[in-house]
Amino acid sequence: MDPSANPELAQRVSAAIDEETRRAGGSFSAEHGIGQVYPAKLAAEKDPAALAAMRKIKRALDPRGIMNPGKMLPGPASGTAR
Repeated sequence: MDPSANPELAQRVSAAIDEETRRAGGSFSAEHGIGQVYPAKLAAEKDPAALAAMRKIKRALDPRGIMNPGKMLPGPASGTAR
């Protein structure tokens, strides 16, 4: 389904999938990452301590911020990528 063809239905389907995923103890993110569409969703659903740990790991592995700059993790206080 092309989500732009019926955005309301696409949102409802996405919300239902997210709910079932959480109910099963899962997460919307995985080893393949979250892509450029979901940083705000990651910020809303992940524990702040987990996000802080992710940022520290990212800084340790990429201290100059040259690997995929601005696309890895949501910012500390917003849904923007850092």
